[in-house]
Amino acid sequence: MKKTMHVLFLMFIMCSIVSVSVFAQTGVQVNSVSDLDREINTLGTRIASQIKIMGAGTRPAVSVGNFTFQQTRTNFGSLLSQNLVNILSIQSLNQFLVIPGRETASQAASSSPNVNYIVSGEIIDAGTIFRVYTRLTSTANNAIMYSWQTDFQKTPYLMNMLTVSGSGSVMIDLMEFDSIDNTVVFNINDENIMRTIHSGSDEDWFSYTASEDAMILFLVDGDFDSRMTIFDSNKRQVAENDDYEGNNAGILYSVRSGEIIYIKVSGYSSSTTGSYSLTAELMRIADEAYEPNDSMDEASLVQPGDVINGFFTNDDSDWYEIFVPSGGRRLRVYTEGNTDTCISLYDEYGDSIKYDDDSGDGTNAMLTYQSSSAGTYYAEVTQYSGGSGTYTFFVVLEEAPLPDAYEPDDTMTDASEIVIDRPQVHTFSDDYDEDWTWFTVRRSADYVITAVGEMSSLDTYIELYDEDGEYLDENDDGGNNLDARLRIYLEPGTYYILTSSYGDFDDPESYTLTITTSGR
Repeated sequence: MKKTMHVLFLMFIMCSIVSVSVFAQTGVQVNSVSDLDREINTLGTRIASQIKIMGAGTRPAVSVGNFTFQQTRTNFGSLLSQNLVNILSIQSLNQFLVIPGRETASQAASSSPNVNYIVSGEIIDAGTIFRVYTRLTSTANNAIMYSWQTDFQKTPYLMNMLTVSGSGSVMIDLMEFDSIDNTVVFNINDENIMRTIHSGSDEDWFSYTASEDAMILFLVDGDFDSRMTIFDSNKRQVAENDDYEGNNAGILYSVRSGEIIYIKVSGYSSSTTGSYSLTAELMRIADEAYEPNDSMDEASLVQPGDVINGFFTNDDSDWYEIFVPSGGRRLRVYTEGNTDTCISLYDEYGDSIKYDDDSGDGTNAMLTYQSSSAGTYYAEVTQYSGGSGTYTFFVVLEEAPLPDAYEPDDTMTDASEIVIDRPQVHTFSDDYDEDWTWFTVRRSADYVITAVGEMSSLDTYIELYDEDGEYLDENDDGGNNLDARLRIYLEPGTYYILTSSYGDFDDPESYTLTITTSGR
């Protein structure tokens, strides 16, 4: 007897939850609203027939809920819901009631009059088709009593209908739904690829296989604030950009022949949507005469006046060897272009002399060095973030600026005299220049030492020593702006001031050095 009851119970369960495929998996082709109305009418007729069978003699109440796509309401889903309400109302024939406005099972269960069943569903992207799952749910226990499966081909009309309701009508493009494992293949020789970011969570994925060593500018041309991210062949993020040109994202990236990269385009924020095209431009590559030059040992020999077109691959550095033929000359090296460059200067033994990031135009590097004697120097050019990019490298040899009247004063031994209450104007020939001065104190008092830059951008720095070279005190920005100002009590004796500067500058900078007694 128990065995018979178990069999009957299982048969009841199997008969209660039934899934019916309304159309074949090839999908119905829908190209107009009349096509869509016809298919929804067929679905509604099947639903009405099932409700009549299940509610025979009871006249149940039915409501139609949401049909969501990626957990979002769309125009397609809204049309499904509204058409089903109309069809069920027509076909009810007083055998069941259609109650509007109950979108969920909980709303339906708590409504008056009571709703017994709710029709709702979900639209799924199934690769080559869209599949609509329609479910008839009991509000008594949230059990799915019956379900239908309807397949639609991905036609342009249906893609337009998958616009998010109330989002400003940004349609889903025909290349959805893609991912890093299911990309749209991008060919640099193709026409521009037109796509949309239809929701804040939408991400469009492309793959590109390089046919040659090259620098390529990938650029978004759209009507919204876009973001681009590039991943290498191992699917690791290697570059990202938000605003390359205006609100359009773009990345200049170097590739090797046969290399595969992945490009992701998205909106800047979770509320950003819009249309765009993805373009690619093959950029010039480096002068091959200077490659390889990835280390100091491989440095390319360049001459003053040379102009070199270079480019970085990822985490690349380019080395150049420069010979300065005579002392007393100033070496200036700098870059031009859209790449954020850095330049490091080394002597012939590989010891670091100077470094610069953004002293040139925009994010370009530029540095100068006052050569005291003939010799060989090495310039290393890198990309700030370690990515790729192109640049133009310039090497210039200039006449050294004339020294001020107090030079040479670069050591304590060469210090020039300064008298209290008699200001002196000194000049830093470059940002590495230091000036030493000495003065005599004849009575004990508080003294104030200031170094005021002729330009407000000059950041002066003061250090004070006694006649034996023992450190006493220092100051950086105690005065106005970036000026140094040191106040200190001094006994009679001889004292030495070391004046230097913070920051980078490429042309001579003047300042006024003054010593006064406190209160004057």
